[in-house]
Amino acid sequence: LLASSRRPVKELYDALLEAAAYNLLHFDRAFEEASDGLLADNVSWLDFTHALTFANAARQLCEETPTLWPRALLQLGPFVGRNCKYVRLEETSDWQVEDGEAFLSAQLDNLYDHGIAEPIIACHRLKVLFALQNELAEARQAPWASIWLAAVRRYLATPLKRHHGLRLARQALQFVASEN
Repeated sequence: LLASSRRPVKELYDALLEAAAYNLLHFDRAFEEASDGLLADNVSWLDFTHALTFANAARQLCEETPTLWPRALLQLGPFVGRNCKYVRLEETSDWQVEDGEAFLSAQLDNLYDHGIAEPIIACHRLKVLFALQNELAEARQAPWASIWLAAVRRYLATPLKRHHGLRLARQALQFVASEN
């Protein structure tokens, strides 16, 4: 990011957005499911979707106040970099979206009767869909568009692991043992 800092802001933004979408599409769910990993490796879908919702909010703010672009891009970079460790290359053609507008419309309609017990999860899904819709409205032919659509399709179709009782207990025991 620093080496490219003289490049046009939109070019850097698109590259980071594409990388963040790629990370979401290729998130290795084994890390989310694990109960024996390190505390630092506690990751979930939210770690990946936050990069995209942050990017959308940052772009809107930076368009109003362009002097904020360097700070926003430097914040987006660590989202992308941190998540690289938790991606796995795999075939993703099953998640491709043929008609982005129809997909978004159907997913937004699903939010009215989603059946999700936790409001925070339902609200986050809404936030991700609105961010995607907003970014596509700004750059329909962007290089990241098909990747982000596929990534969101995968995210919405995959059940979230909601409680990590065993992982919590193991990590607590590791912490206590390290204090002795």
